[in-house]
Amino acid sequence: MEKILVFLLHHRHTYQFYPSPRKDLLKFVILSQLVPRLVRIYPIYKEVTATAGMLIETAWASAAINLFFYMLASHVVGAYWYLLSLERQDKCWRNWCGAHNLSTYLYCGGDRACNDPADQYTFLNASCPLIDPDEIEDTTVFNLGIFIKALRYRVVETRDFPYKFSYCFWRALRNISSLGSDLDTSPFIGEILFAVFISIFGLILFSLLVCNIQRMVKTFDEVLFDAMCDRFKTVLHTENSYIAWEGDLIDELLFLVRGGLDSMSTNGGRTGFFNINELNAGDFFGEELLPWALEAPQSFSFQPISTRTVKAITEVKAAALTAHDLKSLLSYHLLNPLHGRVS
Repeated sequence: MEKILVFLLHHRHTYQFYPSPRKDLLKFVILSQLVPRLVRIYPIYKEVTATAGMLIETAWASAAINLFFYMLASHVVGAYWYLLSLERQDKCWRNWCGAHNLSTYLYCGGDRACNDPADQYTFLNASCPLIDPDEIEDTTVFNLGIFIKALRYRVVETRDFPYKFSYCFWRALRNISSLGSDLDTSPFIGEILFAVFISIFGLILFSLLVCNIQRMVKTFDEVLFDAMCDRFKTVLHTENSYIAWEGDLIDELLFLVRGGLDSMSTNGGRTGFFNINELNAGDFFGEELLPWALEAPQSFSFQPISTRTVKAITEVKAAALTAHDLKSLLSYHLLNPLHGRVS
């Protein structure tokens, strides 16, 4: 649409527009085309998550989708930042020319102060110095706010499109990711609203990312819990029987369902040292297996050794998970967090 409009607006034999309204109309058309692209981000996200099935439930696919939406948002916000940078520079020139009775200086003909392009370029730059907002001491200097870098690094005037595109994209991605915390705005209300929009939009994208992570973790926990339940075995121990000995390998993770246990330690046989604790329903034994099981599958570290002797003081019913089953379950689900149960 903007290509057709450019052709019509520059076809002087057919349409006679004044330069300023012509530019404003073109700017409005370009900006209005970016709005639907921005609004469509959330419906696209909902549609993808609703129809992708198991694809969205894999860690890599979920990360790729979140990255895609961050990149899409950065593209649109970067385009706005670029166009608004042009607008603020043009506004500065208009204000200066209007204050010095040079209202048509920016356009062909009229009351130009000079006709040499080089002199004109120097003249316009001198009228709008590129000063950081924090360094402005003269209140008559035009405050370019968050658009100062686009002008200082010649982003708006360069014809190097890869540089122009990549810099605008990077600035937008940085600002969205930081929720606009590093934006130092001028008092211009439009610029303030744009910074507020970036902060809110970044917060929305971050919230979607957090929700995705929570859903993945919840799914991971449910799958792992179901798999562990399938591997648990019910074991019974008679009164006064020994379940583990201090110094022996720990061969199972034991969750006490009913009864009581005495957990005793001599700290490796140290003379005069004896410690005893009572374990009841809801307690467990063999927690030293967890860090061992979480090690890389290719690790050949030895099974942990029990530091306590465990004895049944009543008839005991417990749920037991062998060391081998625990390691295989955790290794599989850490490497394949959402791929279902291990056989």
